[in-house]
Amino acid sequence: MANTTGRIPLWLIGTIA
Repeated sequence: MANTTGRIPLWLIGTIA
């Protein structure tokens, strides 16, 4: 996903969460 919310990507949040 290339959709990043400002500085924190949503996919990164979904990965660690």
